[in-house]
Amino acid sequence: MRGQTIAATLRLSALVIDHFLRDSQVFQRAVPIDWADLWSRKQSDFERLHHPESWVSIHADGRAVFVTRGSEAIDMIEEVAKGQDLTNDLIKTATWNLLGKAEDMVVRHESQTAVVFSPFPTHLRAAVLERRGGRTGSFSVSAFHQTDRKIRLSAFINFLADLVEAITLKELMERTRPAGAGEEAGSLVSPIPLDQIDATIERRKHCGEFVAAFERANKVQYRPERPQLIG
Repeated sequence: MRGQTIAATLRLSALVIDHFLRDSQVFQRAVPIDWADLWSRKQSDFERLHHPESWVSIHADGRAVFVTRGSEAIDMIEEVAKGQDLTNDLIKTATWNLLGKAEDMVVRHESQTAVVFSPFPTHLRAAVLERRGGRTGSFSVSAFHQTDRKIRLSAFINFLADLVEAITLKELMERTRPAGAGEEAGSLVSPIPLDQIDATIERRKHCGEFVAAFERANKVQYRPERPQLIG
């Protein structure tokens, strides 16, 4: 699974995992699953209305199963990787295939956020790594199974998607504020369209409510501490 944002990629992953656990041959079915319909129901109104350019894709064994927006570069990377973890060598090979081989070519790519999941007999754990402004930070969150009820992996992944999106929107709103002294009155730092500000605040609120609901239903533990979701 690939996506333009971590939150969207996580939600798509949860969708695929749910279907894969029910049918391990989900990508070899005679009648393919309508991923486009499933994804359209998974998307939030906020993303659909204010970020229509956002994209996601599903790949299996190097072939594209579902894409919302075609990308020759992503297709080539998946064709080379065939499900393997991405490495600098794999990305360089994909780049050579697209642009031609050049030994002195330097390929630069940047990852700002990563989420790593680990299952344990008693709980599910996710480590969230962030790199912003040259600094790296991290926190982890664990959700513990109950004696008579295990937490579904897809539910935990969706919880992380809401958590990561809430944090991202909080940081966006912190960068989007009225100009200070010496700046043009009414200007914004890292501006977004004014009609999106209220929608962004409302979406952050909804994500925070989803996170709180999951925390009420399950024993959740953060290390070193719970991220602040409201600025």
